[in-house]
Amino acid sequence: MTATENPGRAALLADVRRALGRAGASETHHAAVAARLETRLRGPIPARTALPWDGLVDLFVTMSEQVGVEVRRLAKLDEVPGVFAARLAALEVGGGQVMAPHPLLRGLPWPGNDAPRAGPARGDDRAALTLAAGAVAETGTLIFVSGPEHPSNLAFLPELQIVVLRGGDLCATYEDFWDRRREAGAPTPATVNMITGASRTGDIEQIILLGAHGPKRVEILLVDDAPQAS
Repeated sequence: MTATENPGRAALLADVRRALGRAGASETHHAAVAARLETRLRGPIPARTALPWDGLVDLFVTMSEQVGVEVRRLAKLDEVPGVFAARLAALEVGGGQVMAPHPLLRGLPWPGNDAPRAGPARGDDRAALTLAAGAVAETGTLIFVSGPEHPSNLAFLPELQIVVLRGGDLCATYEDFWDRRREAGAPTPATVNMITGASRTGDIEQIILLGAHGPKRVEILLVDDAPQAS
């Protein structure tokens, strides 16, 4: 973070460096980090991810279903409101509804006043519509980054989470996701949550219980024509 972005933080760190006798070390440190990233060793990549696009989609669906997540393919982003309403009705989900305040979700053709409230989740919200920053076909994992357009608690408080995943944001591996973020110059978020399936625990007598520290049910709407994350 530069002094322009946060002068107070930069000044505080400069004072700490001077007290430690390390004035001017910041530039050296940044250069060392950049060099380390350029020469980093990549982790082993499973052969099963060496697939064309359709194969990656099939792998993602398979891995998601193995952890109890249903994936629906949508041709257009405009289909999301209708599918969201239909799933709430089919699952008989009452109570509050909330969605991530992201422009892509807020700009959808919500009929009448049926759009979910946009913002962080509250204790009485039963269903959330969220937007994944990416997904990993290797493990069927969804990735969420925190920020004003996607409060972190949306992925933890409501019992039902319906996730919009843009086709362009599906990656083969975790390494691919982070490579894309770096190449796009995306800012480093305060929090990154990687979620595979619904929340569960087997700590009590080895009995699997859903909803231990998050939603009891997760569903994914994979939108083929949706633009990649900016």
